[in-house]
Amino acid sequence: MSQTVTPSKLEQIAREAGVSVRTVYRVLQGENKENWPSSSKRGQLIRKISQKINFAPDANARSLRNGRKMQIAVLLRNTEGGSYLEHYPEAFEIILGINETLEQEGYCTTLATLGDVLHPRNAHSRIFRERMVDGLIVISQMPDNVLDAVGKLAPTCLWVHSNVWREKNCIRRDEIYAGQTTAGALVELGYQKLVWLGPPQEDNRHYSEMERLEGVREVAAQSGIPLTEFTANDAAELAAQGRELAKYFDPRTAFVAYSSRYAQWLTACATRMRRIAPEDFGLGCCDDSRQVESFWPELSRMGFNQFELGRRVGAMMLENLSSGHGSDSQRVREAWIAGKTARAGSAPRTMN
Repeated sequence: MSQTVTPSKLEQIAREAGVSVRTVYRVLQGENKENWPSSSKRGQLIRKISQKINFAPDANARSLRNGRKMQIAVLLRNTEGGSYLEHYPEAFEIILGINETLEQEGYCTTLATLGDVLHPRNAHSRIFRERMVDGLIVISQMPDNVLDAVGKLAPTCLWVHSNVWREKNCIRRDEIYAGQTTAGALVELGYQKLVWLGPPQEDNRHYSEMERLEGVREVAAQSGIPLTEFTANDAAELAAQGRELAKYFDPRTAFVAYSSRYAQWLTACATRMRRIAPEDFGLGCCDDSRQVESFWPELSRMGFNQFELGRRVGAMMLENLSSGHGSDSQRVREAWIAGKTARAGSAPRTMN
């Protein structure tokens, strides 16, 4: 049973902390701005006293008072009974950033499933049936039927890394810029040929798969550099093209990988053929993640701080909830990370 905010307990905390009841109430409801050392110290004391007497504010009471549930749902694409990680493992870096920003204003972050959106009246799908959230954040690409349903269920909705792009409430990475910057850095290092490695260009693909290649193509055309394109859906498909790939294992050639996964697949192929980057070829990647930063920091790549993006998403949601008028859409750009898999001045040498 939830605990009710009673005047006696608020007064007890106020007496011990030497502040007003109103100050205690604002601190415990997360409404007090603690921008100064004195206010921060006072807030810590109030929370310490409330813990000592085992008192916590009632979220239901606050919801009744301000009309807000203080919860934001994040929708990720998932399969029926399957894992979110199959579609977008990096999304959890974004979610951590979203949560850090929202919780500073007293909001909780919860995950929504495709079932919650497509079947909101089912007994197990409480999020929308019981109107438990104040807003929805949709991450990555979604089927058309999901996009239609979201518009009816969540008036306050943000689209993150999604194929949906509007003047308001969308935020995504500038993927054309990512492709341009990656290819441009490789050309500046002196590579004379470029080879693209990425997914097949099919309908209903994520916008990044098309835009990164578009950026690479633009740089190749402007620089007069020949560009060869290889596509594959998985490591096995890429490995099956090993004989053709081997023709490009040359110190004058740089591979442009759509993502770190494609970069890993390429190096696995090269290792089997005893061609190890960067001595035998250059390698640049259009993407980045904390996993790459931790386990493959040498990879020459386009930076992408997914956690920081999440913080920007959280700030955009708070702005939406505050103004009610929506936020201008944003394209995020980041910088090239030189790494060691692409080097200037690589001289051709004989390969055994």
